Amino acid sequence: MTVKINLQSKVISVNPEAGEVCLEGGTIVKGDLIVGADGLHSRTVAAVLPSGRRIVDAGLNCFRFLVPMEKVKANPLAKAYVEGTLLNCLAFYPSTKTSEITTSESPWLNAGDNEKLLSHFKDSQEVVREICCMAEDLKLYKLTTRDLLPTFVKGKLALLGDAAHPMLPHRAQSTGQAIEDAGALGAVFGEGTQPEQVGELLDLYNKARYEHAIAAALLSRYYLGTNKDQTQADFETFLPGVSVPDNEYAFLWCSDPIQEVERLRKGMQEE
Repeated sequence: MTVKINLQSKVISVNPEAGEVCLEGGTIVKGDLIVGADGLHSRTVAAVLPSGRRIVDAGLNCFRFLVPMEKVKANPLAKAYVEGTLLNCLAFYPSTKTSEITTSESPWLNAGDNEKLLSHFKDSQEVVREICCMAEDLKLYKLTTRDLLPTFVKGKLALLGDAAHPMLPHRAQSTGQAIEDAGALGAVFGEGTQPEQVGELLDLYNKARYEHAIAAALLSRYYLGTNKDQTQADFETFLPGVSVPDNEYAFLWCSDPIQEVERLRKGMQEE
């Protein structure tokens, strides 16, 4: 199958019922299925829930930086802690009303200041301060998320990844959950799918992914092992009847979305 990729095609809005995507300049693109995979600042999410684009401040800022391993190995304190060729570091600290960045700014492109990085971690262990001193390609961004959606689908539209369920980085799940969405979507829309089946199949996709992905998003809001009461309260609000998993690692890393699609499909056939 030939795939046509159109560059410089900014999406303005989506009509999920008609299967139409409106681009900047007025061009309308039509399709039997629309996949909205446009991240935290998704435009397609507004087609599922008009208020879905509202950004929520997580109350944290994050420095992100790289350290070449030759620097780490040359440091007597740091070399005992790591192996590899490049150290990828995230350093979180609480944001304030006088924070140097705002939620309206691009979260990935703000250059960080090495002195400010050190000032926020001046009371940390010496090895942490040493690694901060080696920081290269330093970035600083505010952690934000969105209100959770009641569904990932509407009409001919399916949301995928952070467009559907934004993840904070505390469980390293953003990319993994997006890949699982893609796996489930691929399993749902197999060879020979007809246009008239899209609505039914999107419902299957939503059932296969919604509970697991929303649970992962809720878990990602807090550091591992902290805010347990709030996490359970969040589950009761967004996933009534679902409890926080006893083993988070098994829950997050051992899921099989394709198998879940097949389980649901088998159940539907038996009804």
